[in-house]
Amino acid sequence: MRTTLAKAKAVQPLIERMISRAGRGDLASRRWLFRHFQNQHLVNEIVDSFGQQFKERKGGYTRIVKLKRRKGDDAVIVKLELVEELKSEKKTTKARVKKKKEVKKEKIKSKSGKNENLSAKSK
Repeated sequence: MRTTLAKAKAVQPLIERMISRAGRGDLASRRWLFRHFQNQHLVNEIVDSFGQQFKERKGGYTRIVKLKRRKGDDAVIVKLELVEELKSEKKTTKARVKKKKEVKKEKIKSKSGKNENLSAKSK
């Protein structure tokens, strides 16, 4: 998530607390998460994905990476990210990269086919 440094520092403790609660996965933690999200399906997803992955970790789930300064007000723009990539994100990232490679190959094939057609027409 990209935001200003002040906003990232303000929201980081809340995110850390939410991930810690998801790691516990008990009823009280689920209710605490539901109080913030008001969506039972989303709470279950959070507990299943974050809870399983970060269960052994004691804290420090997120980091703030400084990117640049914004023109106009010179605010520091940062990226608030997880220390470890989620397992589900890894799968989708690999699938996206594979799909992009396939699309590029298809474009190259279609371009080479068009060039062959053009050269055949010009003869």
